[in-house]
Amino acid sequence: MKRKDFVLIFFIFLFLFAFTACKKLPEFVPQQKTSMPRTVTFTLKGFTSDIQALNQREPAAHLTTSIMAAQSPESSGTEQFLYLWTFNEQNSLPDIAINPDLAQITFIAVDPEPSFTGGYGFSPYPAGQSFSTRGTQSIIINMPLTDVLQITKLAFDVGSSATGPKNFRLSFSSDGGETFQSISEDNQLTKSDRNTYEFDLSTIDPVNYTENFLIKIEPFAGDRGDGSEYDENRGTFKIDNFRLSGLYNPTDTEPPQVGISKIYYYVFDANADTLVSMGNKDYNSGSIDPQLTLAIPVGTYYATFISNVSHQELALPATLHEASDLYIHNSFDNEQAAIYGNSEVTFDVKTDSTAVEAELKRYYSQIVFDFNDQVSLSDVGKLRIEQEHDDFIYTPYGPPADFPSLEPQIITWDKPFTAEAHRLSFNQFMGNVTEPKTVKYHITAYDTKGEELRSFSVSETIKNNVQLTFSGKLLALPDQSSYFGISWKTDWDDTLTTSF
Repeated sequence: MKRKDFVLIFFIFLFLFAFTACKKLPEFVPQQKTSMPRTVTFTLKGFTSDIQALNQREPAAHLTTSIMAAQSPESSGTEQFLYLWTFNEQNSLPDIAINPDLAQITFIAVDPEPSFTGGYGFSPYPAGQSFSTRGTQSIIINMPLTDVLQITKLAFDVGSSATGPKNFRLSFSSDGGETFQSISEDNQLTKSDRNTYEFDLSTIDPVNYTENFLIKIEPFAGDRGDGSEYDENRGTFKIDNFRLSGLYNPTDTEPPQVGISKIYYYVFDANADTLVSMGNKDYNSGSIDPQLTLAIPVGTYYATFISNVSHQELALPATLHEASDLYIHNSFDNEQAAIYGNSEVTFDVKTDSTAVEAELKRYYSQIVFDFNDQVSLSDVGKLRIEQEHDDFIYTPYGPPADFPSLEPQIITWDKPFTAEAHRLSFNQFMGNVTEPKTVKYHITAYDTKGEELRSFSVSETIKNNVQLTFSGKLLALPDQSSYFGISWKTDWDDTLTTSF
């Protein structure tokens, strides 16, 4: 009996064990782990540490606004354009210039201002406008030859009205315009429309003309044939595609030495708008397409990149948690700062290695004051420019809770002018603005004793990435009015023309 009881208990135990084993056990869920950081390499494009200044020296000081930028020739052992004017933007600014600050066109004519009429095509430039004057006695073009190894030739197109000049004399000056030496005395126009001339200048040594190489054109009646009589007061004379060629090798090809040359980066999670990575890196401001490598986990992101080549640090938040905490500001007296950026870089990290290109653009505009006084300004002891518009604090992702405290925004130049150079420029930081903003400046000039000579204000409405030139007389006589002209250039295809 005891044996039967033992067997019974054994089978009951076996049944209970089998029944329990058949029940589904709870599923084990492993703890999710954050993905390992992946390598992301950013290549930054579209920016350099320098921007070419504009130069406008119109005979009159009225307001004109136009689009133009002077390109710089590259160091080369081959012939290239040292200077080129196409006049297609209806001003006297060069398209190409090794020294845009001193390149200028002056003239003596019945009308104190040039007109810009239909011109002649010059590949790759279209047949846009030409430089036309009425009752022309002379036209002088200054083209400084600093770092020019050799000048080779001068060429340009000429046309005139029925009663205008049909011949001209061509000469150059070696003493700043005191005297001129002849290049060609007889240059008869043979066509009613376009006449193209080319002159060999290879025998002229450029070493003597680092600051002033003056070409003078003097139109006169010429052979009229069966045409109209010459009218020295109403006849018009025009030039186009004025170009000087030669060999150019600048002695200082290294980028200018600056105190700061940094790239700043801010990477945000695209879903949470929170900061993932931030920092800065020194870089060579002369390098092309610098790269930045970061370690970032798998995900979707957007980023801001900023480059600063200047003598001062930017005002940036020391810490931030969300994208809206980011702000960027540059002090007004850090006036030569070249600041580029892009706050619209988006990318996905999915693989072990990701490459991203970021095109940076200017976060500033260049402001130029071109004073066309006929007298020397070398006696001006000090020039003070005060920023009167609201300060620009760029917030790419919305206004942050805290802004930097700002000091009065003033730039001061001591002894700013020489006998020949009446031009100043600075960079106005703006960020990347979607709508044009007003810039307004108050200018005060003092003599060498500190006495005020003149005080006035100028203003205009622009975006970033614009070259804006105010041109006019700094020192107006008591019985004269002084108007400031404005010309501005952007990388866009828009053209704005205004007057006041």
